[in-house]
Amino acid sequence: MTAGLLTPRPAARSWSTPVGDISTTWSLSVYRASGTGDAHEYTTHRLSTAARVCEEYALESARPWVSRITLTEHVREVTRRALEHGEIPAGAAVPAGAPPRDAQACVRHYEVVGLHPVPLVLPDADAVREFLAELPTDERFVFRVVEVTVRDFTRVINPDDLPSLRA
Repeated sequence: MTAGLLTPRPAARSWSTPVGDISTTWSLSVYRASGTGDAHEYTTHRLSTAARVCEEYALESARPWVSRITLTEHVREVTRRALEHGEIPAGAAVPAGAPPRDAQACVRHYEVVGLHPVPLVLPDADAVREFLAELPTDERFVFRVVEVTVRDFTRVINPDDLPSLRA
């Protein structure tokens, strides 16, 4: 193992404290009047800024055949929690838990950080333990294991619910 590839564990931070990232994107679904209802025409790709959503909404609203536009907010919450080697869950895969009330998905995986320039992603705690068992004893503590939980939330919103366009 090359020493230059190792990522030292920062001393000033408590790695057992979960760290979360939240990202929000939006999509527009466009409908056309058809018989007694509306027919779905298409849905945009994910739009990453409120300004882009407003621009796209104005463009779609100007089309004479559009009968309805639905604005959907997509929120992804990623929580990372570094585990000490003794904190790796025992037994089979530990479920990420039921998604919170408005969440559509909740999944968990593990990352081994510090052995390679890119984290090794493992699907469950059993895979982490198998990986550890294959390492020479002197290499087992030169990296950290990070538990990653991803929750996806989706909800239909009104254009007035978009974040302010004023910076």
